[in-house]
Amino acid sequence: MWLSNSAGNQISAGDRYQFCRPLFHIQRINLQEIESSHMHIRQLPYTFLFVFFLSIWSDAALQAQQLGGYSEASVENQDIVKAAKIAVAVESKKSRKRLTLLSVLHAQSQVVAGVNYKICLRVKVRGRTKTSEAIVYRNLQQAYSLTSWEWKACPSKS
Repeated sequence: MWLSNSAGNQISAGDRYQFCRPLFHIQRINLQEIESSHMHIRQLPYTFLFVFFLSIWSDAALQAQQLGGYSEASVENQDIVKAAKIAVAVESKKSRKRLTLLSVLHAQSQVVAGVNYKICLRVKVRGRTKTSEAIVYRNLQQAYSLTSWEWKACPSKS
């Protein structure tokens, strides 16, 4: 049996030759592999930076709200304002004093099976301005209830 190689030389069946791809083709594949791995290496700094900033952001978010703890809430949030009005109305009825809500000074929220709102209020009682802290619970059916009311100075924001 006679075969010929790429150079046109005849080889016999008894000769030992290994048929393989031409060397330049193998080098070309290797260059492509090197180029593609080089692309991945060039992307490493960007990937590292992305992961680094993502971890910083998530750490800051966790520090802002501990699991089960209170987190800051806007005093202009409609749920906070509604909770404050309900707290004043319920306490007014309970204490048999006419209370008027002047402003919401500070608010925090805590997600539970529903939401707890800890609200610092400026209230007018018998012509005098006082501050109180109310905790109002909003259940999953969106019903509000006053959990606690305490006449006290508002804690400073930390």
